[in-house]
Amino acid sequence: MNIQHPFSKDGHRPARFTADAYVQSRALINQLFDKTELLDGVIYEMPADGPRTIEWNTALNMWLVRALPEQFHVVPDKTLKLAEYWAPTPDFHVIPADTPITSLQPADVALLIEVSDTTLHYDLGEKAEKYAEHGIHEYWVIDPEEKCLYAHHLREDGGYGAPKKLGFTDTMTATHIPGLALRMADLPRIS
Repeated sequence: MNIQHPFSKDGHRPARFTADAYVQSRALINQLFDKTELLDGVIYEMPADGPRTIEWNTALNMWLVRALPEQFHVVPDKTLKLAEYWAPTPDFHVIPADTPITSLQPADVALLIEVSDTTLHYDLGEKAEKYAEHGIHEYWVIDPEEKCLYAHHLREDGGYGAPKKLGFTDTMTATHIPGLALRMADLPRIS
């Protein structure tokens, strides 16, 4: 007898993981895949970072470490548990220095940054919607191809709306981090 699952034409469906199970299984997952994210309970393998992404991430990391006030810490390329079935791996998230990682909530994140060399459409679309839905106050997407930044700010209705687009020589000032402003043209090693 062939049993059909109501959500699948061929009787198959993916196993759904919680964020806690995903984090607990990372050692095994990392043996199988280089980089993954948990999105709506499904583990996705992410594309390998190319030279341009690595160059931008290195420059942003140096800038963040130097520019952040001491009351904030940068967390580069690590899992961020947003909800029971959501645990993406953003390029950077900035948190208050006094917030323990073990009790970090999405609303604690002062700034989240994605460098989108190959995932721009997704990062500006569905991923932005999920970050807003889970209360990420400020979300920047950097497009290294066009050398521009898309800034999203959480509105009172819980959405981002259309992002503000800034060019390579424009300055973006963080809303929740005093004194933090980025002008991409000033990033080290980026031209």
